[in-house]
Amino acid sequence: MSAELLRRIESLNIGTKAQIDKYASVPLEDCVKPVGSLFQEVYDHCFGENKVTGAMLPWGSMAERFRVRPGELSIWAGINGHGKSLLLNQVMLTLISQGQKCCIASLELHPVETIARMMCQQFGIIREEVGERLLYDFIDVVDGSLWLYSEVGDMTPDRALALCRYAKADLGIDSIVLDSLMKLGTGEGDYAAEKKLVNSLQNIAKQTGLHIHLVCHSRKLKDESQIMGKFDIVGSGMLSNIADNVFTISRNKTKELEAVKPVPSTVVMDKPDTYLRCDKQRHGSGWEGVAGLWFEQSGKFVTRSKVSI
Repeated sequence: MSAELLRRIESLNIGTKAQIDKYASVPLEDCVKPVGSLFQEVYDHCFGENKVTGAMLPWGSMAERFRVRPGELSIWAGINGHGKSLLLNQVMLTLISQGQKCCIASLELHPVETIARMMCQQFGIIREEVGERLLYDFIDVVDGSLWLYSEVGDMTPDRALALCRYAKADLGIDSIVLDSLMKLGTGEGDYAAEKKLVNSLQNIAKQTGLHIHLVCHSRKLKDESQIMGKFDIVGSGMLSNIADNVFTISRNKTKELEAVKPVPSTVVMDKPDTYLRCDKQRHGSGWEGVAGLWFEQSGKFVTRSKVSI
């Protein structure tokens, strides 16, 4: 591998431990303002043009109904293996294509694997089709727009909060993925610590304008064929209450079982491979609903209809 390619790959990495840790304790600014200083903001809110703000998701059926807005906390939840991380990788690529800067802190997956997966999604290819030229092309696409947290393993709550502050203040990140809550050091069953951490993450989002995407897991369902909702998120019931937005991802296990039958049902096989459910949207249009997605071998999720299910 050439020195130039190594340099460009290294540019994807997030900063040093010392750089991040300096944000471990940041004093709050004085937020008490005279009402007159807010006049213009109130005027624009009440009488200004009703413009849709925020970046779009990759899927047309949801792009018109939901936007990734600054200063919000989104929870993305699902059963293990149902595609949460892969789907969020695609979301980040779409945000980058709209001019945003993104950071991914995948505490369960090495950043090299994350890059390999995103490269396949970007070019619509399978792993065996990846060549050195495509790696150069991918770096061209994301250089200066994508950062990866390079450590794998548990992270303390304080370090997670410092990472978010650092990403926004020093790197100008618009969206950061924290994958996942169970790796952020709150301890299994410690609902008070979970609530405190998620509440702090939302506060940082509001204070800085950063959009934080927090990956969570599903509690044990009756079986994997169920489409999960926000009440199925493992942990404190306050998590979905605190978050601005809640998404749940469910693979169509019924279709996967049908596919191995000698004569699969056409009705079942025509159904989507994955259901992406917007279970909460506090701001914007307030829309909630389910979109059906089809999975390609490259790792991309695509739609086949402009209408949500």
